[in-house]
Amino acid sequence: MSTSSETTTLDSPAAQPSTTPPAALGTSGKAGLGGCLLYPLFFLIVQPIAFIAMLANPRGSTYYVPPGYSVSYRIFWPNLILDLVLVSAVSLLLVMFLRKKKFLPSLFSGTLLILYTGTTVAAILIQRPAGAGDPIHTVLVLFAQCLILVPYFVLSDRVKNTFVEEINPSSRLERTLARLNHPFDRLYSWLGQHRRTVTLVVLGYLIVVLMLGLALDSVLK
Repeated sequence: MSTSSETTTLDSPAAQPSTTPPAALGTSGKAGLGGCLLYPLFFLIVQPIAFIAMLANPRGSTYYVPPGYSVSYRIFWPNLILDLVLVSAVSLLLVMFLRKKKFLPSLFSGTLLILYTGTTVAAILIQRPAGAGDPIHTVLVLFAQCLILVPYFVLSDRVKNTFVEEINPSSRLERTLARLNHPFDRLYSWLGQHRRTVTLVVLGYLIVVLMLGLALDSVLK
């Protein structure tokens, strides 16, 4: 009877050690909004603040400031719309970042690459009036951010350990972003399969887009 009782206890599910690895944990065990993960958080926070500061300071903005005007200025709408799209995307990423959503790394990476591509094309196609700021500055900033942050989000164990929260079924925003994230998720998975060359792959993509943009610019001129 004693032996039977011991066997029953050992065979019970509660007594068996768990063999299921944590689904989203990396190998280093680092987690939380710290370390190098503070840099993308800083980037997401600074962008909206910089946009507001730019609107408050016309002469430092990318909009057209007529000569002789210190406060009044005309808005160059294409630049303003481009900046609004950029800031809106960054703000949504910041919300998901702070909520530590599982889909954030792929959404972040894909959004950065799309913003870089769209901004590069817009910088070439949009004709700016004399005196308007050059959006090439935004292109170069996004180039650097893509080259640094996309490989980081693919390779970092801290990222895998931190962004583990599932979608909240009651949040329409999260459900919508998750649906929009499907193609980005495929790209993120593909990059994860090429971990050793992910930085070169991203760099190659960024250069190709920039070169095509310059070629398009020379054709249009």
